[in-house]
Amino acid sequence: MLRTTGTLLVKKISQSRNGPFCVADLITDFGEFKVKDPLLDQFAEGEYRGTIWISEIYLYQYVSFGRGVTELRARLHDVQIHTEADLPPDSADPVEPDPAEELPASAPKRSSRPPSPPAKADAGRDERSKEQEGTSRQSNKAEQGSGPTEEDRDLFGDEIFELIAERKPVKLDPTIGDRKRFRTQTSRMHELQYQFTAKSQTWFPN
Repeated sequence: MLRTTGTLLVKKISQSRNGPFCVADLITDFGEFKVKDPLLDQFAEGEYRGTIWISEIYLYQYVSFGRGVTELRARLHDVQIHTEADLPPDSADPVEPDPAEELPASAPKRSSRPPSPPAKADAGRDERSKEQEGTSRQSNKAEQGSGPTEEDRDLFGDEIFELIAERKPVKLDPTIGDRKRFRTQTSRMHELQYQFTAKSQTWFPN
């Protein structure tokens, strides 16, 4: 474990099929590193200076837009933010591959094509099902606008759900192992009128 003082330049990437996500450049006295950890997805775009605990420094290679990219990355164990500020105007980089879709080098490749649904003989019944699904979605959206739902219990778990229902401060766990789910949690917190505070890494109700 390496402890250092550094600056995180957090950038928000909006162009992703899995929803917006954040990456960062970590600037320290001994080097600069790319950071693509899930905990960044809670942060707003900006410049954060503080104490950084680094669990690993490693090289990562990938292909993006037809070219090979090699990055020196730092994996964060924890951060303690002391100060924060807006990013300089020229710091934003709108093009970045989604870390949630990265696979370890040793992991087998999986097909991204979903299985074909079984054929349906009753076209009318299929149309009615679509109408009911649309109505259900509209109902869910209406419920989401008024407060937490049972779907939120499944998303967050019982403990955090109860805190949200009582409008208490909440700390999310970025180590849950599913970055897409964690990203959905952070997006839902905004919908539930919570705001993230970087210094305490806590969500507070508005």
